[in-house]
Amino acid sequence: MSSIDVARLKDGDEVYRKDLRFRSQIDLFFLAKEVLGYDLITERTHRRVAEFFVQKDPRRPLPEWDSIKKRLWLFPRGTFKSTFNIADSVQYILCDPNVRILDLTASGGLADAIVDETGGHFVLKNPDEPTVLQRLFPEYCITPKAKRTGIFTAPNRLRDWREGTIMSNSIDSSLSGWHFDVEKDDDTVDNRNSATPTQIKKVKKNLYLNGKMLMPWGYRDRVGTRYDPFDAYGEEIEKAKPGKVKVLIEGALKMKDGSRLEEGQEFPGPDEMVLLFPELLSYEFLRGEYENDYSSFMTQYMNDAYGDREVVFAREMMLQASIEPEKIPVAGEVHICWRIGYSSKEKMRFSGGAAGIIANGRLFVVDLARGAFKPSVLAHRIVVMAKKYGSHQVSIEDTPGARQYESAIQNYALTMTWRLTINWIEYQEDDGTRELRIKATEPLLATKRLLLSLSLPQINDCYRQFVNFGMVDETEVPDVVSRLAERLPKSIEVKDLPAEQEEVWEEIRRQDLFDRIHGAGRYAPVAPIEEEKPHVVTNSYPGEDIFGGGLNG
Repeated sequence: MSSIDVARLKDGDEVYRKDLRFRSQIDLFFLAKEVLGYDLITERTHRRVAEFFVQKDPRRPLPEWDSIKKRLWLFPRGTFKSTFNIADSVQYILCDPNVRILDLTASGGLADAIVDETGGHFVLKNPDEPTVLQRLFPEYCITPKAKRTGIFTAPNRLRDWREGTIMSNSIDSSLSGWHFDVEKDDDTVDNRNSATPTQIKKVKKNLYLNGKMLMPWGYRDRVGTRYDPFDAYGEEIEKAKPGKVKVLIEGALKMKDGSRLEEGQEFPGPDEMVLLFPELLSYEFLRGEYENDYSSFMTQYMNDAYGDREVVFAREMMLQASIEPEKIPVAGEVHICWRIGYSSKEKMRFSGGAAGIIANGRLFVVDLARGAFKPSVLAHRIVVMAKKYGSHQVSIEDTPGARQYESAIQNYALTMTWRLTINWIEYQEDDGTRELRIKATEPLLATKRLLLSLSLPQINDCYRQFVNFGMVDETEVPDVVSRLAERLPKSIEVKDLPAEQEEVWEEIRRQDLFDRIHGAGRYAPVAPIEEEKPHVVTNSYPGEDIFGGGLNG
């Protein structure tokens, strides 16, 4: 039941009405639940959602309401995402009748329905019994005859825009010539347009194009549920930068021990989890959905884009296995491994290299390179990495044609006055054997015997290839890292150094830190081969290279 005293409004209590008007403009939760009558939303679940959206202030110009212009909100099915998005659009209109809002969905029909419900709050169906909203904001109301499908224009608007106050469209439609202050992307990704890599790429492209309709000061809210690891939401998550994009993602339940629900296991007990929205997504309901279809349960209710796919290397584990560069030991065994790609096998088409330091029973990966390089560039890269880390030996997998690079590598080593020996590793032709070797790094990462430097030049590609292992063709980074991991001793037990040796190593660490900061010593930049440039290549991931830096950055 609403806390609003309608009798006071009917009696003409103007002070009370003004107080409610202003609260409706600045308190989204109050507006949604008490004024618009969406009484199934709850304080526990939705108050933080209301605070997540732009905090509006009718006393200030719209562009000044928030410095963060983009938001991504991913909640499970049945948590009133579209309903709350409608309430937020209503609040935009109440704070600025000149606002221009675009509501985008995967299909035009859904967009029309959302806009019609938004505008419907202002349709005065019964003049003798107006709604609470209509009593508070009568200047916004229109007659039923003035209502139009897919568009609402506030009658008290002062600007003569060609756009309506709120309009609907699908992401496949042309929007050239239109301009908006607010873009609402509501379920723009669905089961149909995320079924294939081509469709996923098309959705991303359309969203980028439609985003050009938003004014520079405008706000964009993207609301939905995950379908695929490479969908537009996944790209948004990976690109999100603090202070630029606000992200709110939750599943229908959260395991207290932080584990992921796996297929085939018994559904955990209610005391082992915390439910997001128990009033609607109850324990019994979620257990039934889990038992009916694990894959759709994970995507639609857990917001886990991997669904029933095997995730060997969880992103959380990869992040926990990352380490600040200043914490990496300077002293230790240096190992460098390369895999030279060849185009006749899709999973082997890219080359990759990694440098690691083994110290105290752990492997610290300190450098990475990957890409489709010209032969001269690849040979140069191999020598540069070896010299940078003071190694006179590199290990290279004896892939088909790889030995053709040996003379170029040795020639570059001579020109750089660096003696270099190549240790040829037997080519592993069987994909299954290679896969098992890569998977064997998982317990090393989980126990932090294998650690990744946060200063790796392509660390995002590293994360992506590990997390999506088995779902994408590119494996050169996990491949060479797993080769390094084979050099780890079986035991983590190490002997303490004598005090005098420890002092020497401490001085080396200090010097190394100085060189790292100032780009001196082995960290001094090496002149590139200007006449040779790596080829630009395309990932198998749908869409663009979303992490920046390209393949050869």
